[in-house]
Amino acid sequence: MRLTGSYSPLLVFLSVVVASAASYTALNIAGRLSSFTRRARLGWLLGASLALGVGIWSMHFIGMLAYHLPIPVTYGVRLVLLSVLVAIAASGLALVVVGRPGTVGFGALTVAALCMGPAIAGMHYVGMAAMRMQARLSYRPDLVVASICIAIGASFVALWLFRGFRVANPLRWAGWRVVSGVVMGGAIAGMHYTAMAAARFTTDPGMVVAPAWELSPSFGLGIAVAAGTLLILGLTRTAELQRVNQSLQVEIAERRRTEAELRERTAQLNELFNQAPEAIVLLTTHDEVLRVNREFSRVFGYAAAEAMGKSINDLVVPADLNSEGREFTARATERGERVEAETIRRTKDGKRVHVSLVASPVVVAGTQIGEYVIYRDITDRKLLENELRRSEAYLAAGQRLSHTGSWARSVATGDIYWSKEAFRIFGLDPATSPIRGELLRHLWHPDDRDFAEETIAAAVREKRRFEMGARIVRPDGSIRYVHTLGRPVLGEAGDVVELMGVVMDVTERKRAERALRRARERALAAHFAAVLDERTRLAREIHDTLLQGFTGVALNLVATTSRVSGPPEVIATLHDLVTLSQKTLEDARQAVWDMRSPSLAGGDLAAALRTTAEDRLHGTGVACELGIEGTPRPLDPEVEATVFRVAQESITNVVKHAAAQRVQIKLGYHVRGVRLSVLDDGRGFAVDPDFHTYGGHWGLLGMRERANQIRGRLLVRSKLGRGTEIVLLIPYAPRYQSTKPART
Repeated sequence: MRLTGSYSPLLVFLSVVVASAASYTALNIAGRLSSFTRRARLGWLLGASLALGVGIWSMHFIGMLAYHLPIPVTYGVRLVLLSVLVAIAASGLALVVVGRPGTVGFGALTVAALCMGPAIAGMHYVGMAAMRMQARLSYRPDLVVASICIAIGASFVALWLFRGFRVANPLRWAGWRVVSGVVMGGAIAGMHYTAMAAARFTTDPGMVVAPAWELSPSFGLGIAVAAGTLLILGLTRTAELQRVNQSLQVEIAERRRTEAELRERTAQLNELFNQAPEAIVLLTTHDEVLRVNREFSRVFGYAAAEAMGKSINDLVVPADLNSEGREFTARATERGERVEAETIRRTKDGKRVHVSLVASPVVVAGTQIGEYVIYRDITDRKLLENELRRSEAYLAAGQRLSHTGSWARSVATGDIYWSKEAFRIFGLDPATSPIRGELLRHLWHPDDRDFAEETIAAAVREKRRFEMGARIVRPDGSIRYVHTLGRPVLGEAGDVVELMGVVMDVTERKRAERALRRARERALAAHFAAVLDERTRLAREIHDTLLQGFTGVALNLVATTSRVSGPPEVIATLHDLVTLSQKTLEDARQAVWDMRSPSLAGGDLAAALRTTAEDRLHGTGVACELGIEGTPRPLDPEVEATVFRVAQESITNVVKHAAAQRVQIKLGYHVRGVRLSVLDDGRGFAVDPDFHTYGGHWGLLGMRERANQIRGRLLVRSKLGRGTEIVLLIPYAPRYQSTKPART
């Protein structure tokens, strides 16, 4: 026979209350799991699993106690305990899923619900299996499936609520927790009573109930289970509230500390604002002053109270720059742009100051709430810049007028800096000509390139100043003379890091000097020709008058001597007189010959020297050697005449004073000039630097004067008993030099 049961309304109500209370408690704990440390979270996870599992089981057990059958019913303790463990495990699974760090997705919730729902249903049906009675228990399959579906649905709702409360604002969702707890409790009760509706009890008097440890159902037992469960939930809630209270105390202390730090930092920011080295003003979106710092008051003269609430454009923008001020304001406040500019602003007393300003909008949470402007007084810098520009203009003008450019050259990179005048000197455009060492090397004249580069390299090696003259070839092919001065710049390690100096275009000066030399040479040549003509005329006059007369006297003296007879002493004296007159006549003829212009054997100086040496040394027994060094070249007539006269006078001195056995004459053509050396092996003498102590003979002094007249040098080297050397050094006249310039 099928049995029909009934329910106790009070116990049914208590079962729903217990389920709702357990759900509410679990929802509160789930909302705080993410705020716990890892160790604390594990403890609270176990506690919440126990509370929710016991609550679900209690609801189930109270609901079963609320159901009355017309036959005696008891419950097997082991299966009852197993149902409790199943409920706790299902609750733990739910809380583990929602308690994980990070976001829990829909898929994870679905999988967890599919696991948790059947577990809760299993808890119910395990509890039903614990019933001991003389009746058989069967189920309607459709209602069983419905109860399992309700369990899965309730599990998904519970998990979704757990996740929502975990990330939600606790204060905002407090009321919703109560509602959600009631809804979830009703869903769990609905699952239980659907499963109870699926049960079918059929009497079987012959059925024997095996003895076991059993629980006898009663109304009091239901009340006791409900009270115990609510006590457990209450204690759990109390522990949670204590935890919340501790958290609130910590949060309050942290907030107080944060507020204190905020006040301290606000005070620091206010002090930094006031002590900022730039003038700062905070503005509203309507361009009205909210706050200024001390530097603003110093620069513009407005106290904070005077500036407050005023338009910044009215305060500091000059009347002629109002449009600029409005444009800056519009860009910063209306278009949200950052504005940077250098401009002019006005102080309280009307003085105009140069400022660098930065205006920027102040945006909070995506909304512009104001604007700040930073001013820096750059009046002194502007004055210095103007002075610098003026100095640079004066320097550039001075360089143009003096044809002097400045330069610098990096030793490490080879980069070269040139002033505009330096570019002009080298014939280059500063806008299109990148200057490096390779380009400069190609600008030197080919004949001067090695000399210039070596001079610069030696200055770097020896860390010294340098000065040189050289030629350059401009890109247009024109040749210019430049004079360069430079000095090294040393780094901290003492190495040369840079060369710097000036370069001067001396082409015009070189041309003027060349023209002046040529004019002087022409004048000297004319004077020399006139002197030679006058000397030739005097020699001719002396030869035609005095010398001819003296020759007649000498001839008459010889004739008279041949006819005179007398004492031998008288005859000897007359012969001596004849010899003296002949010697005097010979010396006079030589002197007259020396006064005439030298005969250079068809213009060959070496041949002329050879001829005059042979003539002067003929019959003296002195051996002569003549050597030529270098390649003979044309010499200025004055230089040739001086070389010839000095050689002639030196050979004469060897014959008259040296008592030498040998004389060596060397004529050398060198790079910078001609060199004459006359060396004998005679008796020698002590050299007087002034050439004044040689017994009244003026030959050496005359030779030195001849050398000085053509910018030459005469050197005399002599030692007693070791011979004498006369050295004449004469630079080439400019028009007879090689194509290489003189290097300074």
